[in-house]
Amino acid sequence: GYCKVSEAFIKAAGNDTILFILFLLFFGGIIACTGIGKEIAERVTLWKIFKGRPWFLTVGILVAAFLLSSIIGSIPIILIFWSIIYGICETVGFSKHDKWPTYIIFGMALICAQGGLFLPFQVPVTGQLAVYKALDPGFSLSYPHYLCFSSIMGMCLIAAYTMVGKFIVRPKMDPILNYQSEPKKDHLNFEHKIAIVLIISLVILLMLPGLLPQCGFKTFLQSIGNTGMTALVVGAALLIRKNGKPVFNIKTISDRGVLWGMLFMVATAVTISTAMTSKETGVTQFINQLLAPVLSNTSPYIFLVLITVTSIILTNFINNSVVGIMMLTILFSF
Repeated sequence: GYCKVSEAFIKAAGNDTILFILFLLFFGGIIACTGIGKEIAERVTLWKIFKGRPWFLTVGILVAAFLLSSIIGSIPIILIFWSIIYGICETVGFSKHDKWPTYIIFGMALICAQGGLFLPFQVPVTGQLAVYKALDPGFSLSYPHYLCFSSIMGMCLIAAYTMVGKFIVRPKMDPILNYQSEPKKDHLNFEHKIAIVLIISLVILLMLPGLLPQCGFKTFLQSIGNTGMTALVVGAALLIRKNGKPVFNIKTISDRGVLWGMLFMVATAVTISTAMTSKETGVTQFINQLLAPVLSNTSPYIFLVLITVTSIILTNFINNSVVGIMMLTILFSF
């Protein structure tokens, strides 16, 4: 067979991508403990540019959610912004079932889902990239190119969703036409400032290997990899003290950030994807024989449409990551 059960567990636990995701989850727990996500979200909605401009407010909420979800993750930002949106609705007199609240709540889930894929080191992206790398060991992702593509996709999605709202949904905006919350007078606290520094530090560190010319520092960053750089930032955060006491506790950030079920699922997916492409299992050959009659005679465009439609249908019944593994394996078979 491909390997023993004990060897499969060792392969999963020792995979570099899984360790990278683990430290990213620890980092997410640190950010969640500071409360910076909610603080930034509330401040963005209070800018003067939104006064008397309901569509500016709508776009501002979507852009802020997109950017924050790209750093912190989609689910926390969705929940944070939903609470802010409900607060706005209550203040200006909207009911939860009016068109604008329904439109912006649905849009929040859509935009944050895309935002969660904006940066190449977010957990959903790293999980799929791990599968891709298992299928193609020579694969190497260019972070600058990925960011350029994801930026264009994000802007297009926000613009398209705004156009749909303005010209098709056309919600009544009278209740928020003159909406403006009271400005926050307090400054960012110590934990908020730490969170901002940590976020900027991690983003810069992970981007540097793709931007620096060949030098000793670039070689060092490449040698420790994304996992080592993320671990350095997490370790530095755990060393920060305030009034002689640590600001962050490993148990607290673990409880707030580490999704063990998701981590085990990704580890399993990576191990399975490697096994599925090995000659010992014969899965690749079986898929070729099963789908070759259907897909071999189609044009590239029809092939792409069939793969896309099949993926969309399956994600309604099967976990997205599992569907991604299946489709990647099929794509590599052809």
